[in-house]
Amino acid sequence: MDKSKFSIIISQQVFNIYFKDFYKNINFDINIYLISKDKSIYKNYPNISIFSDFGSIIDLGLDKDTIYFLCKNDLDLIKNINIKNNSNLIIIESEKLKNNEFIQEKIHHMNDLINIYTESNKYFIENLLLFNIFEIIELNYDEFSNFEYKQIISSISNILTYISKETIIGESYLNKDIKSFLIFIRNNQEYTLDSKDKTVLLYTDDYLIDDLASENIKIDFLDLKDGILNIDGYFKSNFYYDSLDFEAILEGNGEKIVYNSRLLEYPLTDRRTYKYLGMDWLFYYNFNIKLVLDESQDYKLVLKTIFTEADYKIIIKNKISFRKHANLSHYTNYTCLGTKLLEFRENSFYIRDYSTGNMLKFEFKSLLRIIKSKKPFWHKAIFMRILYLILKPFYKNKKIFLFEDRPLQADDNGEILFKYAMDQKDNIDKYFIIDKNTDDYKRLSKDYKNIIPFKSLKHKILYLFADKHFSSHIDRVFLNPFNDESPEFYNSLIKFRRYFIQHGVIQSDLSHWIRRYYHNLDLFLTSSPYERDSIINGYYNYDKDIVQLLGLPRYDYLENKNDLNKDILFMPTWRKYIKNKEEFLNSDYYKRLNRFFNNKKLKENLLKFGYKIVFKPHYNILEYLDYLDIDEEYVRIADESYRDLFNFSSLLITDYSSVFFDFAYLKKPIIYYQEKDEYHFNKGYFDYKTMGFGDIIQDEDKLVDLIIHYMENNCKITKKYKQRVETFFEYNDKNNSKRVYNWSLKEN
Repeated sequence: MDKSKFSIIISQQVFNIYFKDFYKNINFDINIYLISKDKSIYKNYPNISIFSDFGSIIDLGLDKDTIYFLCKNDLDLIKNINIKNNSNLIIIESEKLKNNEFIQEKIHHMNDLINIYTESNKYFIENLLLFNIFEIIELNYDEFSNFEYKQIISSISNILTYISKETIIGESYLNKDIKSFLIFIRNNQEYTLDSKDKTVLLYTDDYLIDDLASENIKIDFLDLKDGILNIDGYFKSNFYYDSLDFEAILEGNGEKIVYNSRLLEYPLTDRRTYKYLGMDWLFYYNFNIKLVLDESQDYKLVLKTIFTEADYKIIIKNKISFRKHANLSHYTNYTCLGTKLLEFRENSFYIRDYSTGNMLKFEFKSLLRIIKSKKPFWHKAIFMRILYLILKPFYKNKKIFLFEDRPLQADDNGEILFKYAMDQKDNIDKYFIIDKNTDDYKRLSKDYKNIIPFKSLKHKILYLFADKHFSSHIDRVFLNPFNDESPEFYNSLIKFRRYFIQHGVIQSDLSHWIRRYYHNLDLFLTSSPYERDSIINGYYNYDKDIVQLLGLPRYDYLENKNDLNKDILFMPTWRKYIKNKEEFLNSDYYKRLNRFFNNKKLKENLLKFGYKIVFKPHYNILEYLDYLDIDEEYVRIADESYRDLFNFSSLLITDYSSVFFDFAYLKKPIIYYQEKDEYHFNKGYFDYKTMGFGDIIQDEDKLVDLIIHYMENNCKITKKYKQRVETFFEYNDKNNSKRVYNWSLKEN
């Protein structure tokens, strides 16, 4: 065995740890670690069972009293080599352990390690203890009773006394906040506050946890609309929420007006409150400040942090920085806000009337900063910004609307709204963006001249001069042609309104994704009062006037054909836990699909009633399609558009795919085949049992019986589900595109 490298299995995750002093030359690649309840095994280091490969494990004389914590990949490997049935081997799958059981087992194991702690092995044991604490530090402790929780904290506090402060500070895999928390717990949760030199310092013993003045206020965006300047940003610290506030001081015409901030919550994002061992520790202050501006005045704007606790009240002017997609940056410290220019300098904002001279002066300084930065693509940014200045007079009086779906695929709300807009005679230049190498580009180019290749020079120019941008998708990779070319070089030039016209009806809580601080939408389109209410009352944090109930444009093209095909549309969603071919072939999901495709009773009745299963595979299934056992006499793989499939099919079977909203819109029957609870997303307002548009089936035999029932009755939707459809959707009048477009014309 290679004495310089050992393999260790520790529960769920894999890390590299470098130990100091006694073991300073050993790189522990944490992969396999055997935990034993028999303390005699720890008499000396060679008896701590550490092995370099699985061959060593197989050859072991295994002890029944030994508990093996394995990561999932290791467990799968052991299953594949058939040693799980060894009568001397007890395997606990850590992913299947209940949260509280896993925590208790870890604490039990750490106490075992403490029992063999000696002066000669302390560096080895300290690091094992520290890693075990790290594995449970962010788990959920809510399920423990108050008494149990206090015991856990007491045990971990005791364990931490065996780990030196220097060991905690020295570990590279621990971030600074976890380090400060562990030292805080090690010091019996004692802390002190100190105020000096216009800052507040938080200590535990002599260790500095946080210096309030050292933290930056980070700006997400500044947006002027209808005379209201919105500033969104965040500030993180270890000080409690009720200790801090943020305010904006607006100075103009000899007056000062103070505006207080509004605190926003994003609990499903990385901007949440971080809990360690169940205690609130790291706080993100996501704030919004709305300021009223008088168009006739110039202003100076300053942001300040207010700390208040007991006898302390400290006002701090923290340094301001800008996030990657903010409309200001270190390189381009000015932007145009309507008839105003906003400049950032000396940690303050200055707002004045627009003039070409001032704009060119600011732009010249920005170009110099970009050149000096030597960041990737700086030369492209210089070219584009100069080109922007040259073209600006020619685009000054143009109104430009951009429409888009995915770069590689159209046929969604973007395309449908674009077609409607093209029929409107309103002196607005309208363009649809899509990759030049797609079939949709060729198809659309036959009927329209203004189809623009994605990421082309023309696209980039239009993106900088556009007034409004309509898209069925929200991610910047689908929208921003500069996304991979240091986008912060361009953000100050981009001033269009962002209209998210949706890819489908939202049923889940997607606030972790469509969050205000990242996307800053000007329209968040919805189709149902339930959907709209969930957005307004959730943690998306968009103002009510942004979330509009207007209906999806593509629904205007849905219609119940009189001559429906005898097609049963089958559209299951993907499973995120499947990462490769092996996992797909070994999954219940794969087996379930094959069973369904080859159900003997289903085949007989499909033949009897003249129906066929039309399988529209999810995008992620396509690469595994050849592994499915599909009998083409009964099952057809669809290549039509979604719209044609919805219009002509008689029945839909899905599990969780949001396509069921489109099908329900046509008041046609749906079956939810949910054999297992494998829903990927955070549950939202939509409840399948009380709001769903069809029966929920968990058993394949019952599924087949229900399909037969529908075929016997010409696939008619029941009255109960028809009423639910009529209650759910606000509009069914084929005027969704008109409503969306007209709303955008009124919104300035």
